[in-house]
Amino acid sequence: MSDVYAKTAWAGASTEVPVLNPGGWFGRTWLVEAKFPDGRVELLIVEAEDPEMIPLVLRSEDTHHNWLDSAVELNFHGQKRKQMPWKCRYFGKGLPERGISPLRWEDEGEDES
Repeated sequence: MSDVYAKTAWAGASTEVPVLNPGGWFGRTWLVEAKFPDGRVELLIVEAEDPEMIPLVLRSEDTHHNWLDSAVELNFHGQKRKQMPWKCRYFGKGLPERGISPLRWEDEGEDES
């Protein structure tokens, strides 16, 4: 998982959420809500073309948490017709202190080279 996290609203409160695949799909961010057998609920922002692609991104990028195999339920949140389905801002190492919009990752995000 990257060193990037997102600030977003969830259940009426501001929260910080890890980001998987930042810059991977042009700012198309989705909120993933994972429910585990022990009752925990964890959140993750994933960049993917659409919700149907999120499991593929999780399978290839989520090497630490392994959510696909350990969660009892995964819910994907976002509005399909929006350019940025789930609103958030990215923060972390190498990003401006004010954060950036996921839509501007190519302008200000991490260099892939």
